[in-house]
Amino acid sequence: PIMNEVSKLTDEISDNEISRRKDLRDIITFTIDPATAKDYDDAISLCETEQGYVLYVHIADVSYYVKPGTKLFAEAFNRGNSYYFPKRVIPMLPERISNKICSLRPEEDKLTLTVETHFDKSYTISSQSLYESVIRSDVRLSYDQVDEFLETSHSESIPDFLFETLENVRNLSRALSDQRYDKGYIPFNLPEIEFSFNDDGDLEKLTRSRETESHKMIENCMLLANELVAKKLNKSTNSAIYRVHEEPDEESFLKMLKLLTFYGIKHKKNKSRQKTIQYLLEGMPDNDYHRVFDFIILRSMKKARYDVSPLGHFGLATQFYTHFTSPIRRLSDLAVHHLLRLHVLKQVKTLEFGYDLLKIASQASEREIIADNAARETEFLYKRLFMKDRIGEEYTGIIVNINNNVITVELDQIPISGIIPISSLPKDNYNFLSQYVELIGKRTGVIFRLTEKVKVKVEKVGYDLELSLQGKMLAANSASNTQKKPQHNLSKK
Repeated sequence: PIMNEVSKLTDEISDNEISRRKDLRDIITFTIDPATAKDYDDAISLCETEQGYVLYVHIADVSYYVKPGTKLFAEAFNRGNSYYFPKRVIPMLPERISNKICSLRPEEDKLTLTVETHFDKSYTISSQSLYESVIRSDVRLSYDQVDEFLETSHSESIPDFLFETLENVRNLSRALSDQRYDKGYIPFNLPEIEFSFNDDGDLEKLTRSRETESHKMIENCMLLANELVAKKLNKSTNSAIYRVHEEPDEESFLKMLKLLTFYGIKHKKNKSRQKTIQYLLEGMPDNDYHRVFDFIILRSMKKARYDVSPLGHFGLATQFYTHFTSPIRRLSDLAVHHLLRLHVLKQVKTLEFGYDLLKIASQASEREIIADNAARETEFLYKRLFMKDRIGEEYTGIIVNINNNVITVELDQIPISGIIPISSLPKDNYNFLSQYVELIGKRTGVIFRLTEKVKVKVEKVGYDLELSLQGKMLAANSASNTQKKPQHNLSKK
């Protein structure tokens, strides 16, 4: 039944449909995505004017094709989102929709919803609007291509007519980043793992991703669009779906501050917890500290989720926020598009979801967790396969966590973590101090602390990567030596 519905859809756009939309096919438009992506659900345009700039964020109008009451929408509800794995994607919608009909491919007319934002020359917003549109993307770019151009001001893989536009988008993005930071935006830079496969499909290497300027450019454009849509929905209706991120619990927040203070990371007392976290992140002495404590700060915060009330987004420091920019791969965004049609664009009077909005929000939140867990488990599998041929090899790493049973070490050369069972350490009576996340040998006085450099050997690859300690190796330039040493009075423990 689902594929029968898909077969009836056409990628031909009627003249009548084009005539009732804003025609933006004549302005320079482009997409920036990972090199391997096939579902392009967002494109941007930037035009310079006498007053400043006009930014267009175009989002695939999936709601035009996938309507409530259809088998397609029911399947999107069941899946909740697309599932991304190292070697494949399980799309939320059939590939004919996600990769062809709705994907903003170059040199093809596409239906979109556009957020238009006018800036003056100091990058202050003067006006914003939302409307239905039709676009024609000129070029499909990858993040790597754009970064190469931004670093060298030249690229043989990017058309010359885009050079000035890309420079202008970069300048706008930097201004938006500064504005968001002033409001309390928390700039985590948490690298993900990138898996590289050879032509035979074998895993060749693992690398840490890095957030580059091209990623930041797209992020800032999408944040702008999502925030406007949330404000418009909030103004137009009491029934909407928001992306919310509530403030951290007092106990968790204070516990995190105490731990970071012990490790020499200073903080300023501030009424704004966002500003406190910004100061903590700025106070990290080196990247090893970020590798450990960025995640500890993140874990002290609540998990973002979907809700029908605008409870605010702590991490973005904004009151109204939603997800609107990825309707090809997220149920939440698809639902928000329909809510826009119903309450903001006022075009569909007979639209009925057939679902309670709270049910959609809950389903989107639950499926997001399932997708994250599935991706994590798959990545664990590939990591274990990658390390099976490396038993006996030695690496350096840093201690990223300790508990009563194991020390967790993240390797420097490969973005993989392994465990050292405390039972395998030199014989001693070890005392674990949970409030400081450190391990002290009572007889030898040896201390294992977060961020310390160690040398390890791969001993076993089971569900966990099991390591053995080859001797602590505190690097001369390690933060452990440049920071003030943690101090406490053991007699009071």
